[in-house]
Amino acid sequence: QGYEIGKSILDKDNIGLAANLLKQAEEALRENEKKYRLLVDRLPDLVIRFDREGRHLFVSDNIRELTGIPAEDFIGKTRKDMGAGTGDHLFWEQSIDQVLTTGEPMETEFTYRDTKGMEKIYNWRLAPERDDNGNIQSVLSICRDITERQRAEDAARCGLRRLERSVVAVADRRPGSH
Repeated sequence: QGYEIGKSILDKDNIGLAANLLKQAEEALRENEKKYRLLVDRLPDLVIRFDREGRHLFVSDNIRELTGIPAEDFIGKTRKDMGAGTGDHLFWEQSIDQVLTTGEPMETEFTYRDTKGMEKIYNWRLAPERDDNGNIQSVLSICRDITERQRAEDAARCGLRRLERSVVAVADRRPGSH
């Protein structure tokens, strides 16, 4: 059955079909978002996505454990908007800006005092996210708590220095070592 020129294809039946397709697409999108959120929330790392102005587009729910602030409170805000101190928010802004400017991933470390007052050391990886034309749209960041690893490395270095001093002291006490 053909349509006359100028006749709308959005008759009653087609509107119902379009509404049904839209409903199915929205449900599929919600299901995908749920799976994505579940995957990210099971990671021990903090996952954060920033827009080009440094505003939070996505924050994994485990941010609450570190900051005491629910993830949804970060959305649309910068670190400065969230009340971060000047040095803190400038460090974050400069790191995000470096990735946006160079188009290259970067890795750095920072310390942060959690809600229990414990100072934690984080490895922070940032990477540009590009659209189909290669333009950077956002920055994805992953923060991993490396406090225990850092402490173990520091203890190992300290132990190695003590061992070296002991070896030198024993060697100096041997007859004929001078």
